[in-house]
Amino acid sequence: MCASWRPPNQPDVCIVAACSRHDAYILLPSERRRRERSRKYTIVNGKENASVTQSQSNQVAPPPGERPEDKNIKAFAAVEQAELEQQQASSQARTVKFSFWRWGTSGVMRLLYRYWTRIAAHLCPEDSLGERIAHALRVPLPDTLNMSWVNSHLAVGGRVRPEDIAALAKVGVTHVVDTRSEYCDDAEAMRAQGIELLYLPAPDTWPLSIEQLLEGSRWVNAQLQKDGRVLIHCEHGVGRSVLLTCSALVYGGMHASEALELVQRQRWQAAPNGRQVARLREFEVACKSLPRT
Repeated sequence: MCASWRPPNQPDVCIVAACSRHDAYILLPSERRRRERSRKYTIVNGKENASVTQSQSNQVAPPPGERPEDKNIKAFAAVEQAELEQQQASSQARTVKFSFWRWGTSGVMRLLYRYWTRIAAHLCPEDSLGERIAHALRVPLPDTLNMSWVNSHLAVGGRVRPEDIAALAKVGVTHVVDTRSEYCDDAEAMRAQGIELLYLPAPDTWPLSIEQLLEGSRWVNAQLQKDGRVLIHCEHGVGRSVLLTCSALVYGGMHASEALELVQRQRWQAAPNGRQVARLREFEVACKSLPRT
């Protein structure tokens, strides 16, 4: 049995008396409002019997010893772990990889193309009907420039013959990078046509050094910023020139895998070997630590 009484001059104070060892207690206004919002109270034999509201009954109590802030910490840790896994997956997806299949098939196609050039010299002589038909069908002829435009200002290709220098100037090439160690373009003949030459020699089937790639990439990007048109070439336009072209794109901000994919899409002969692809990965890592001005 219990009884309650409110003082006349203090309506917000409620005194509850119980016939037990807890004779009476006072509920202050703030405490009383809090309890009225969350629970319904009765006094039974001097002990509290709580009737939990519906909103609280729907809540799941945390395990013993676990605090609410522990749940927040675990949630943040799970989000960070998910973001880390996503970054790792994205990094692996962007990693440039060597394709043995493309390297082998392009090698066979290049061999067949070499035989075709010998046949085309007899079937499609200059200013003949055969030449016009070949041009209409977009069949490559040996007298055309061995180069492919990666974008509007950057091209990659194979050997530049002395008689091709004037044709290079005619298509707007202003700068050339020769990556062959076995030969070197005629700098004087190119200068006479208004073309500037940079020579970065590397043996056939071998990659350029990191220092050469940095020098070439800086030089190429500097010319592109001046609205120049650059041709990077080696002997066949397969490995060394492709490596430097991709490096120049990486230096300009592109991922190595995206750069190689772009070059191979624009030039079917592009097929750097395993050593050259590995050097491209090394160059991408080196570029990340470079201070940019």
